[in-house]
Amino acid sequence: MSPIQGWLETIDQPIYDTLHTLAPRSRRQSDRGTMFVVPFGQLHDTKTGLRVKTFEDTNMYICAQLDPRKQFVVEHIRCALLGRRLFPFDSRYYRDLFLEFNVNNQTKWRGPAWRCVDPVTTMQNPTAWLAMEPADRTELVSLLRRPLDPPVLIEAQETFSVSVTFGEAWFEAWYAAPDRLVVLLEGKLHIPRM
Repeated sequence: MSPIQGWLETIDQPIYDTLHTLAPRSRRQSDRGTMFVVPFGQLHDTKTGLRVKTFEDTNMYICAQLDPRKQFVVEHIRCALLGRRLFPFDSRYYRDLFLEFNVNNQTKWRGPAWRCVDPVTTMQNPTAWLAMEPADRTELVSLLRRPLDPPVLIEAQETFSVSVTFGEAWFEAWYAAPDRLVVLLEGKLHIPRM
């Protein structure tokens, strides 16, 4: 499978979504956003106006739910900030961004984004990442990604989302701020037998 957003290597069976940060955010905007609620083919807000979500943005087909009759065991969570470039893990934007993973309105994991950054953000030269063999990238991600302990089960027809809270850095006017946040929930997809 090709990397998500051109950078993020997929492992296991990910559910992923992209949120356009609209940075720099104005004071009239909320300091919050919600991911996994705008499915493939629906309109979402970007800096350049409304745009249809593509498979590059998400692999969700239903708003905040799995496809019918499916269950998903979430074992890892990863995120990355993108813009004109891939933002490194020590960027102030990771420190000033808070994520909360919810299933049926119950918090299953929460923390600052730097606690679950994608391993590609640790490379000094991100383009060297793409020059690595795919098997080497997969092994590195497997070793360094953030595990959820215990893993989280999302049952068929349960709602889930990732709430995003933007800190002060996101309201400062800076032309090179990240314009996209990508979150991957990785684990195992199950289709129960009837």
